[in-house]
Amino acid sequence: MSVQDIFHSFMEKFQITANVGIVFGSPVEFEDKMIIPLAKTQYAFGAGGASLALNTDNNDNSDAGGGGGGIKTTPVGVLEITKEKTRFIPTFSISDIVMLLSIIFTFIYRIKKIQRKAKRNESI
Repeated sequence: MSVQDIFHSFMEKFQITANVGIVFGSPVEFEDKMIIPLAKTQYAFGAGGASLALNTDNNDNSDAGGGGGGIKTTPVGVLEITKEKTRFIPTFSISDIVMLLSIIFTFIYRIKKIQRKAKRNESI
C-alpha cells in the first residue's frame, strides 16, 4: 500500500466521522425548551512510507508504509434554547473537579507553610 493510498484511506474515514452529530449530538425538545448537547472533538493521524530498493541488480523495488489515527470526543455542555433566551450550560467532568480540589489544597498547604516559617522566624 503506497503512502498516497494510506492518506486516501484516512481521508475517507475522516469524512465519515467528521459530521455535526458527533460534535453537537441530536437536539432534544423538552416542554418549551430545545437542548443541544455540545462536545469538543479532536482528531489526530499520521502516516509515513518509503520506496525501498531491495535488489539493485534487477531494479526490484518495494513500497513500505504505515499509519494510524484516533479520535477523542469530550462533552463540554449543552445549549438551552427557549423563546426568551439562549444560554450555554457547561458540564464538569470528574477530572475537572479533582484538578480544582488539587489547586485549592496546594494553595492552602503553601499558605500554612509560609505561616509556619514566619512563626519560626519570629521566635528567633
